[in-house]
Amino acid sequence: MTENKAHNHEHCCCDDECTEIGHVHGDDCCCEIDEIELIDEDGNLLTFRLHEWFDYKDDIFAVLLDEEGEAILLKSIDEDGEMTFVTPSDEEFKEVSAYYENLE
Repeated sequence: MTENKAHNHEHCCCDDECTEIGHVHGDDCCCEIDEIELIDEDGNLLTFRLHEWFDYKDDIFAVLLDEEGEAILLKSIDEDGEMTFVTPSDEEFKEVSAYYENLE
């Protein structure tokens, strides 16, 4: 999954709030994102619900929930002002997952 068409943080109120550790999107959140559409490696359009943003080292990660409520962890990168999600490497996934589990 490599593409997000839903949101650009450049002009929204959530720049500071969304990247706070433990920020959970809800009814009182000013963030514009509720759902994120991603295109998988086979070209299928998939919709996820944004659950949470968090910082790890110098990167921003997102926890997304699929239609069944299963969580996925993706790394957020900026490509020419557009937010894009990429799948972390296996090693990075293990490290970031362990960090995230300790946040809760």
